[in-house]
Amino acid sequence: MTLQTDLQDAVTRVESDSQILHNIIHGNDQTTVNTENGNVKTPAKAIKDIEDTIQAGLTDIGAVGQQLNQAIDQAETYAQDAQVHA
Repeated sequence: MTLQTDLQDAVTRVESDSQILHNIIHGNDQTTVNTENGNVKTPAKAIKDIEDTIQAGLTDIGAVGQQLNQAIDQAETYAQDAQVHA
């Protein structure tokens, strides 16, 4: 290899890598970009995935809260019934 071919190869790699990096940075919230080491999420996708995980957790917490309220209401009803029948 000559210095000229080394330089041309380097420029070709930089151009290719630059396009991959551009796709990663500017991709939407549903995009993963294929790289030599596997798929990479775009920042928008990574953030959306985190937000979705948090929202799912909040939904689960809300459901547990409703179940707890129902259990408390039922316990209060049983306590009142027990006082009436005591």
